[in-house]
Amino acid sequence: MVSRKEPNFLKDATVDMIGCIHSDLFHQDRLLLNLVDLKIKLIRSKPEFCLQGSEGFKVVLDHVSLFIRKVHVNPEVILGHGKTLEKTSAKYSITRVLCKVYSIPKGSMSFIQDNIFSGQMPKKLFVGCVDNEAFHGAFSKSPYEFKHFNLNFIGVYVDGQPVPHNPLELDFSKDQYIRAYQTLFVGTDRMGQDRVLSQEKATSHYFQGVYSRDTLPSLQENMCAIVNSDDSSQPGTHWLALFVNDKRELNL
Repeated sequence: MVSRKEPNFLKDATVDMIGCIHSDLFHQDRLLLNLVDLKIKLIRSKPEFCLQGSEGFKVVLDHVSLFIRKVHVNPEVILGHGKTLEKTSAKYSITRVLCKVYSIPKGSMSFIQDNIFSGQMPKKLFVGCVDNEAFHGAFSKSPYEFKHFNLNFIGVYVDGQPVPHNPLELDFSKDQYIRAYQTLFVGTDRMGQDRVLSQEKATSHYFQGVYSRDTLPSLQENMCAIVNSDDSSQPGTHWLALFVNDKRELNL
């Protein structure tokens, strides 16, 4: 997400940007064998989705490079791989991230979705609510600005039983959302590790999410986020809460 309020983008400009490919295959902790063909197809999102600001702007890619990291493996390991491949093929177990989208009609007071998953159950489940117009792309809205929409009840059931605990009952008008706030840390395995995010920032309209060093979005005015000093391939050691005020001053 690029904001037109950023100094580098106030006018037409050419800037250098770098980032990782957010695909399941590239988030695994395993190396790819030699002589394996890998095809990558990148499909761009429309300008209304990736830009935020005035209409009529677009992103033009002047030059694109792909950087690949290579490693030197012990020759004995390579020899062992060769002998194993003579008997069987290589198999990679991949942790997949599956995104499912459901639309809730405007004005609805309740929503129930049955049979979200069939067969293998996911290890983790994250639920986010975002404005429909922002999700499909709008220059004036961010698809990453999640909102609570005054939600007062949410539960997940497997075979009729609530998991991993009883449903959450919330009341944002009375600031009663502490259990939902706690799930932000429990669901990301960061509970009890002295990584603090104020409840006000977490539930405000400008909280952007939890990021690793290599997935941090462009900083915007009135933005709050949790950022780690490590990249997404690491478990994370040092966590910081950052906030950019309306004067574009960064507070940690």
